[in-house]
Amino acid sequence: MKLDHAYKYDLSLEEDGSRTFLVWILASLFYIASLALIGFLSAQNMLDDWQHYSENQLTIEIPYSQEAESKITEIEATLSTLSEVKSARHVPIEETTALIRPILGEHIENLALPLLIDVTLQPNRSSDGLKELLHPYDLGANIQHHTTWSQDMISLGQTLYVSMLILLAISLLITAFTLIWAITSRIHIHKDEIDILSIVGANDEYIAAQLQHFALKHSVIGCGIGFILALISYIVTDIYLLPDVNILGFGLLQTIIWMTLPMGAYIVISILSAHLTLKYTLITSGH
Repeated sequence: MKLDHAYKYDLSLEEDGSRTFLVWILASLFYIASLALIGFLSAQNMLDDWQHYSENQLTIEIPYSQEAESKITEIEATLSTLSEVKSARHVPIEETTALIRPILGEHIENLALPLLIDVTLQPNRSSDGLKELLHPYDLGANIQHHTTWSQDMISLGQTLYVSMLILLAISLLITAFTLIWAITSRIHIHKDEIDILSIVGANDEYIAAQLQHFALKHSVIGCGIGFILALISYIVTDIYLLPDVNILGFGLLQTIIWMTLPMGAYIVISILSAHLTLKYTLITSGH
């Protein structure tokens, strides 16, 4: 089926005043679908990062004392030798102070802040060895697993993940209904022209092909407009609003490839919607 501008309609489909409206509806739906897909992939990337971080990251908190301060470097070095530990880093007191200052204000200068060691475990390894290593030091060390506080964030990410998937499905479903409405209304609006074409010998398949071309052509145009708008929105967000965050975890080229997937889905929906609608409203009616 050709989509070039030379295609001539026997029906006045391009002159009934609704084609621009149809194009912008489809463009808006494609725009929503593309952003929903971006949101879905972003939530998936965010969940993977959070789950990996919460499962393999922990903090050792040691109450401040001169003895603890003198042994913190030794503890850090010993932790790094454990097979289950990927890395261990003593968090400088200046860094700890900077993290807590926004909460406690200037009063923080009078507090004896605990000594912190940031530990990254090897994947799927237990922290039991850390407890055994810390026990002989008898410094009152406490191991804080990040899973405890990150669970709420993971739940939020899962909610966002499912919501974007539902929004994507809804936009595709509405697109199908929109195309069914558009084709059905075209049949009713141009009923007299269809009857005349039937009288002069045009068969149902010939008339249906024109309506299918009309639906497919405007679906492609709408997808193109929606794609451009969605890509601009992504680039503006990625460069200007969140310049230090890799939203999806991959580059612009892969993002463009992912954003073309809804376009393929829309074209398939357009063809199927046109075929099924025409089958039950035109061909079976005897025209």
